Amino acid sequence: MAKINQIWTKAKKVLSPGKLEALRDELVLQDKQELTWKRLKNEGGDKDGLKEAQLRTRLLETLNRYGLARYHPSGPARAADDDTPTPTPKVTMHRLFKDKKLNRLWEKAEKSGFSQEELKALRQEFQHHQDRVDEYHLLVEEHHQAREQQEEMSNNIHE
Repeated sequence: MAKINQIWTKAKKVLSPGKLEALRDELVLQDKQELTWKRLKNEGGDKDGLKEAQLRTRLLETLNRYGLARYHPSGPARAADDDTPTPTPKVTMHRLFKDKKLNRLWEKAEKSGFSQEELKALRQEFQHHQDRVDEYHLLVEEHHQAREQQEEMSNNIHE
């Protein structure tokens, strides 16, 4: 809910009223689907995280449609079933993921003799993890900015 509210707050500043109304409808639907997913997860469902990944992809696609992708750490949406060929290991060791540990794990996985299908599934899981980490860092940054603004306002009142 907080994520949707943050997106809405930013969208109100940059979108026209017509687009805002359409975005609002999509965000309300997204919010309902995320609540349903949270209930499902609490009941022990979605253990593989596929539903969560679909929700995240759908949100990114919505943000892209309205030119708001810059407000999400993952940037442009990637397809969950992306069939693009896996780049060669020598090229990807340092660039596939932002997280060094994920890159090291990926390198070990490639050398471990996994099948292409297993590597594809693992890469998708690593990307889901990277997306979560990126989202966390964005929220931390936004929190720090909000705190700084609040301190500035407090200092201005005391002056």
